[in-house]
Amino acid sequence: MNAFSGFADGSTLNLRGMISPDPLMGKSGYPLLLAAGETGIRLVQPVLLKELLRAMQDERMDGGDATRTFLFWDLSHVDAMVVIVALLAFCIFALSMVHHALFFGNQRNGFQFRQVLTFAANQKLLRVHGRELSKSTTGKIVSLLSNDVAKMDRFSEFAHFLWASPLLVAVVLVMLIREVGAPAALAGILLI
Repeated sequence: MNAFSGFADGSTLNLRGMISPDPLMGKSGYPLLLAAGETGIRLVQPVLLKELLRAMQDERMDGGDATRTFLFWDLSHVDAMVVIVALLAFCIFALSMVHHALFFGNQRNGFQFRQVLTFAANQKLLRVHGRELSKSTTGKIVSLLSNDVAKMDRFSEFAHFLWASPLLVAVVLVMLIREVGAPAALAGILLI
């Protein structure tokens, strides 16, 4: 914080600065950042579970005395399992925080979208001549404003899965191919 006190009345002007990624990402950057973070965490969790199972299997085979390299460290099997479980716990906590922040932002955007659609429908109804308006029932108009607009509201909450789900399936397919081979992985994905 900087202060400037060169005023004639002796008062000071305090200037405060804060670093923010807003100029780089813009207003709509956070939902994309949160959706990418949620997708990344969802991809890391199965890898950590695989490593935990591998460490448990190695510990049972070796009797727990041997070391294994995990994240650039030579750790005993028990220490590696503790680190993996701690990382899994952190992933679960981070996923809950990111997921709730993402859903809150998406619900807010959906609510604003619903307001815009309701306003547009209201403006259209005000411009329609009374004779044309009498051809439509009140129930149809209420249904349009409540049910159909609410569907668009719900869409905004799950729209990021349109790009995240194919990415998750592709990464899981690559992981399965590396573990069990291409024919078994493709059969498993096709069954889903």
